[in-house]
Order: sequence, then C-alpha cells, then structure tokens
Amino acid sequence: MSNLLADALTDAGLVQSFSGVRTIFGHGPDISETHQMLAWAYGYSYAREIAARETASLLLGRDPRPTGAALGRALVKGFLAGASSNGCRLRIVDLGIITTPLAETAVRSLAADGGVMVTASHNPLDHNGFKFLTGAHSSDVPHAAPPGALLSAWVMGRVIADVEALRGDGFAEFKTSIDGISSSVLEKALAHPNNESDRIQAE
Repeated sequence: MSNLLADALTDAGLVQSFSGVRTIFGHGPDISETHQMLAWAYGYSYAREIAARETASLLLGRDPRPTGAALGRALVKGFLAGASSNGCRLRIVDLGIITTPLAETAVRSLAADGGVMVTASHNPLDHNGFKFLTGAHSSDVPHAAPPGALLSAWVMGRVIADVEALRGDGFAEFKTSIDGISSSVLEKALAHPNNESDRIQAE
C-alpha cells in the first residue's frame, strides 16, 4: 500500500500546486489503485487540516469528466478517514455536476467547513484533478483565503507537505484510518437524504 502512494507522488505527470492537484487518470469510469491512493491521501490530509471541530461539513462537486465520480468517491473516503482521526463527525454534501464558481458559492451559502471541486479545467478529457476550497469559517484559520475561495498557497502548502509525510512515519496511522472506512460507511456518507435540497438551497 505504501508503494502505491510512493508511485502516485513520483508520477511524472503529477502537478501539485496552490491551485490544485492534477494528473492523467485515463478515460474511466474507474481509476487505478495508484490514483485512488493519491485521492485518499489528499482527502485525508485536507480533512485533518480543515475538520478540527467536533462536527463539520464538506462539499463535493465535479465536472462531467468520465473519472469524476470515482475520483470524488476516493476523496470522500479520505475525508472521512481524516475527520475520524481528528475525532470529528463529518457530513458530506454531494453537489453532483456543478461549475467551480457555483461550488465556491455553495461553501458560503451552506456555511460549509470546506469542499472539493473535481476538475482538470481546460486540460484533455483523460486528465482530472481536484481543487480544495476554503471553509466559511476561514477567519479561524491562520493565513486562510476568503470563504469559498481556493485554499491559500500557505494552507495548500501544508496539505501537500502532509501528504508527502504520509510516505514516512505518518503512513501507519493513515492506513489504519483508511481501513476503518468501510464501503457501507462511504455509501451512507454519499447518500445523505438532504443532499438534493442542499444543492437547491446553494443555487
């Protein structure tokens, strides 16, 4: 399992920056085990950075790329694992296919603690990636961007560094947390009964 993370982080096509993470995921609909591990690691590290309260909510949006659904699921599993390791009860609001500006607006409208937009912007169809969003309570976070905006370079730098650290001493705790999120827990998180009403409220 650690080899998968090492492979993902040394992929020549991987781009990691303050504006997000992207690489070539293929034409889908499934993603490889290596890319699944990458999404788990980033979701886990982002949630540990953001979900520091007793309860929190994170939004999930995506563009229509064929790997979007699978990548979103993998990120949410990472979110749940990271929040659980923080002792935080996490609620996921799945916005479905949505534009990045609307996802950013939804963070503010729903007073969410953060979110992710699964997209590779203008890149070819077989590329995909994700952009993490700043929560509505960003005034509590040092060096944070405005609510709903992409993470500041400082905060995203912390997330990238935390992911890299998972290759070392942090891997055992990461693996234990990921293994603790069963498929039924993941499905329950993605099937929250109020997801559709939340999307309507956000729009």
